[in-house]
Amino acid sequence: MTDILLEAPDQEEDQLDDQHENALIEIMVCCVRQAATGEYPIGRGQPNRKLTMKEQKQKEDDKKVLTDHFISTLPRLLNKYVADADKLLNLLQIPLYFNYEVYTTTRRERDLDFYLNALSDIVQRHTTAEIFDAVSKCFECICDVSFTLSNRAIAYRGNIIDNILANFNAAMGIFEEMDEADEDDLYPLLLNLRKLDAFHQCYDLGNVDLWDKIHLLFKATVDNEDMSPEIADKCFGIANRSILWGLHQLGILFDK
Repeated sequence: MTDILLEAPDQEEDQLDDQHENALIEIMVCCVRQAATGEYPIGRGQPNRKLTMKEQKQKEDDKKVLTDHFISTLPRLLNKYVADADKLLNLLQIPLYFNYEVYTTTRRERDLDFYLNALSDIVQRHTTAEIFDAVSKCFECICDVSFTLSNRAIAYRGNIIDNILANFNAAMGIFEEMDEADEDDLYPLLLNLRKLDAFHQCYDLGNVDLWDKIHLLFKATVDNEDMSPEIADKCFGIANRSILWGLHQLGILFDK
């Protein structure tokens, strides 16, 4: 399936149209999920049946095989369809089922960099919360400290977040100097709020002082009906997650 999506057709009439590409990607993602989880297709097999030891081993073997394949092909697919949000949302589900140690055992650090660069590029190019949420979940998986090469992924994520914060602070500075702001003026602020909210779901931004700015924005949206309600929604989400991450850190301290 990846060959069909990546290879250039010999004849123009052999080229898949957009609908066929979407369908093929959805089928491919479904196959990956079933192979990696051992789940039966809907309507087949017994729901919630516990896997036997043989089936469990087969599932882990399949997970390694699909990871080995997509390590090299997924970055190319992400780059090819980088402008298509619908295809990306499906493709970004695939890394959630990887066995990330395959990167180490097969010495594929270069492919890891290609993948991380593709994720960074997606964050730069796109504007929707759904895409940012999907990328954030991919980073959550690959930044797991149990993964040998997690430090490399953590560095990439750190650079992305630093860039988001710089853009957010710049947009916030412009906002604070405005007497009136229309939708276009506020868009850079909203865009970076979407990114912050998405990454804050999977990563603790507690070392970044956002409270005063988030409170100012939230109050401004309450006082000004012309401001997008999504700004208030993202501010509330960031504040809520800040509290939850703080409670999580307290729990860790008490456990010690």
